[in-house]
Amino acid sequence: EILKLLGTPSEAELRSMNSSLTADELPKLKPFPWDRIFPTSTEPLAVHLAQQLLCYDPARRLDAAATLAHPFFADGKVLPLSDGGSGSPTTPVGARGASSPKGVAAAAEW
Repeated sequence: EILKLLGTPSEAELRSMNSSLTADELPKLKPFPWDRIFPTSTEPLAVHLAQQLLCYDPARRLDAAATLAHPFFADGKVLPLSDGGSGSPTTPVGARGASSPKGVAAAAEW
């Protein structure tokens, strides 16, 4: 599915991922327009953050620290946590008394 969003990676992007594939071995897909992925009311900084997180080259992809330092979070904005579908708030995974979503190991189990 990531190919449908980002399009076919270039040879340089494939090398950066240590892929044994070449671009010729992958379907030729154009990137899907970002403005069609998110609702029109989505903050531009949120779209920019998503673009920085969803890229093929690991050297260009934001790590956790850079993600939290992104301007999207500058005003103290936090993303709501949910129980995985019902929309009910839940305790962050790894917090005291928290339970992990099915199939996800808690941080202490890593």
